[in-house]
Amino acid sequence: MPEPHLLVRRPVSDEARTLLEWLVKRRRDGLLVPPAVQDATDELGWVAAGTRRAAQEMHDRRLLVLAGAGTLAELRWPRLTDVAGKRVFMTLADQLAAVGAAVSPDMAEAWTEAEETGEVPPPEKTGDTAADHVWLVVRAAYHGGLAEALSAARRATAATIAAGVVPLLARAAGWIARVLTVLGDPASPALRYELPMTDNEQAALAYEAGWRAELVRNRDQARAAYDEALRLDPGFLRAAMRKAWTTFAAGWPDAALADLDPLIARNPTLSAARLLRAEILIHLAAMGQAPADWVETAKADIASTKEDPRGDRGLASLLASRLLLERGDVPRAINAARQAVALEPSRPENYHALGLALTQA
Repeated sequence: MPEPHLLVRRPVSDEARTLLEWLVKRRRDGLLVPPAVQDATDELGWVAAGTRRAAQEMHDRRLLVLAGAGTLAELRWPRLTDVAGKRVFMTLADQLAAVGAAVSPDMAEAWTEAEETGEVPPPEKTGDTAADHVWLVVRAAYHGGLAEALSAARRATAATIAAGVVPLLARAAGWIARVLTVLGDPASPALRYELPMTDNEQAALAYEAGWRAELVRNRDQARAAYDEALRLDPGFLRAAMRKAWTTFAAGWPDAALADLDPLIARNPTLSAARLLRAEILIHLAAMGQAPADWVETAKADIASTKEDPRGDRGLASLLASRLLLERGDVPRAINAARQAVALEPSRPENYHALGLALTQA
């Protein structure tokens, strides 16, 4: 069964979105102390129960960590120290050293603590470009400067992945990606490549019912809802894609391929569907269950983004890296993963792929 997608594609409640916007604004205003539930309640004009519900929803989505009763903890990014069961440089200081970045003992100790707690280290300059760029990413994200954090991530990527991968940078990418998506920012890869919504109101309602079913992992109900959306609007591509993804996530890759094949036959330039098919084929190959012609099909599907002006080229590079690694072509897999990181520095899966390829090397 595939891992759930790391980005927040699901809708959140209006209350959760409002609370997240408030937390980000606090950081931009320099208020970095974790607020109490009562602080948010007073500022937003809510009742405390509503604030707690919104905070719990974001906690469930891994957008913030609740720090005890009544306190909203720091926004944090997901932990990343293992890739596919393999260790990938356990500390940031080790990784910076691997790419020739000199880190003072005090800074190395601060970064090691950050690995364990997710807290931002003190604003110490190392004098090394790579280390300073990584610092700027984390600091900007911590303050809610998402655009600045993305820009710094691109610079940090160029400075630090020549010989190693930075898990802390990947965790920051995960945090940035989730917040961008929930806030509806067009810089979010999850939103930038989302297929359009239907104009059919009843089909849209059925689609939202499918989303709600996915939230509680009721995939049978979700598939039924997407089927209803497609009955009401047979051309509703977003519903067709969610149905295929839900089927795949439920552990039925062959059934998901059966959903995708006619969709691709009708829409050969729909790279979103073709990239999902490539992902499923690569997954089956890793399990030793792929069809004989899987390599040719997956390569063609990955290349399809060249024909689609809205194609997700970062995802294509990510899948190319996984395919090349599966075929044993480690050097080209590393290059493809680096390209994926450069194209989409806020997509944490790209760092997973790069870390795994470098580990194999």
